[in-house]
Amino acid sequence: MKRIIHSLIFGALLTASGLVEADRGNRRPPHGKPPQQAFDACKGLKQGDRCTVDTPDGTLHGTCRVTRLSSVVHCVPDNHRPPRDRSTRGASR
Repeated sequence: MKRIIHSLIFGALLTASGLVEADRGNRRPPHGKPPQQAFDACKGLKQGDRCTVDTPDGTLHGTCRVTRLSSVVHCVPDNHRPPRDRSTRGASR
């Protein structure tokens, strides 16, 4: 009987922790979507043109590009690393 109660409590804690993590995920900003400033910086420019975006942390320098995140030209910072392709994760295992 004691084992059953411990198992139920453990299961409830796991479920609760999963719900807390899911709730945290709902409050995060959307990942991957370029900010409006990135589109504004490339207005009237074409792919490959240099661009700058003023942010609270300073000015970012970049290049106007079309990416898989948006088919509209937007400023991609020079130090930007593209997200890893999730479809190839674990493929080498």
